[in-house]
Amino acid sequence: LLKEEPNNEPVNGLVSDAAHGWWRERNFLLMVTSCYCPILNCWVPGVLSFTNGASSEHFMYHFLALFRSIAAYAEERGVELTDELFTG
Repeated sequence: LLKEEPNNEPVNGLVSDAAHGWWRERNFLLMVTSCYCPILNCWVPGVLSFTNGASSEHFMYHFLALFRSIAAYAEERGVELTDELFTG
């Protein structure tokens, strides 16, 4: 989810969405955050989450996992996280 170098195409961000109707229970959601993989030339899932509702609290846990995984990846590689890494 954290790239070594930015791509020259407009694919350097993350895309998040929720799939309704994936589970038998209609108010359950499958949350997905994807990033573009230039090697595969397509968007690939980075974080998948089950939520049993669509409130901001439900989404908070998905994005908390997302941001923690980005922070862990950066720390493993000795990359300092700064605001500039996340700007267009």
